[in-house]
Amino acid sequence: SLHDALPILLAEMLTGLTARIFASLLHEERRSVLSAIAARHPAYKELCTLCIELLEPDPKLRANHHQILHTCYGDDAAHIDRRTQSFLHVFSGRFQEFSALEDAYQQFMAGRPYPLLIEGAAGSGKRSLCEEFLRHISAQDPSLHILVAHWAHDGLLNFRAFDELVDGLCALLRKLPADELAPILPLCTPALCALFPTLRTVHPDLKESRVLSPPEDALYALQYLLLHVAKRHRLLIWLSDIDQADRDSMRWIARIFAPGARPNAFLLLSKTNDHVSAQDEAIDIDTLGYAIPTVRLQAVNEKLARAAIEYWLPEDIENRTDTI
Repeated sequence: SLHDALPILLAEMLTGLTARIFASLLHEERRSVLSAIAARHPAYKELCTLCIELLEPDPKLRANHHQILHTCYGDDAAHIDRRTQSFLHVFSGRFQEFSALEDAYQQFMAGRPYPLLIEGAAGSGKRSLCEEFLRHISAQDPSLHILVAHWAHDGLLNFRAFDELVDGLCALLRKLPADELAPILPLCTPALCALFPTLRTVHPDLKESRVLSPPEDALYALQYLLLHVAKRHRLLIWLSDIDQADRDSMRWIARIFAPGARPNAFLLLSKTNDHVSAQDEAIDIDTLGYAIPTVRLQAVNEKLARAAIEYWLPEDIENRTDTI
């Protein structure tokens, strides 16, 4: 797994055992080997202890990124620029994919809506990559508004992840001054408020329709609302795990973000490429009806793991590990 790959490669550097042999050992055997190295080489005691803690079977007991930084950089860890050297890089080293995200965002900043799909196998780190990218971008651009929708398909509720997206939209609207909010309120139609009652928290005058409206009315209302807001505010919309989305939600995504009609936003989609669902038969979730640039995450291998470790180890430690 991703969490095992890096510490096992680090253990190889410390012990001289190949990653394959070390991975086959039980946890207590790993602990014994690393403890013996620490006893023979006191200068590496902290690094060996960190490696043991990273290999803990219980995730709650594993070392976190603060411990990694402190072990590698000591008192200087607090001064590391977290905008460029991040938790993502410690664990995945996906510099090429991260760079592709940054390039795509720059195209959006140049003045046009931009969609991007992140695709990879389960456990390949799609969510970690996206979360780190959002943290990085929001730190650079405080005016950016991020709207998120996560799917966890249970087959019970339609449009459920749009609740999360609309919640974020409401948080943005509640911060607007009255003169800017006034022209937006008519776009929060009764049909839209009926499907997403949280919109009524934006303004007391918003009422739920007593007439049963078709979902299409709410779809068009949400599309116009996003179009209007995106004209005045920089939006990044992350739709996560779209392979888990219900059929109605996929249809909404395809309609709202169709070419020529989509809001001026950076649309970030992520999906698992080995997941097959009934929704695939109705809507092509790879394209949503139009071509979307795609970043495909390759499986974490020894080369990626070793590059990530060598990037993060201070130069003096990296050089000395060859002599252990």
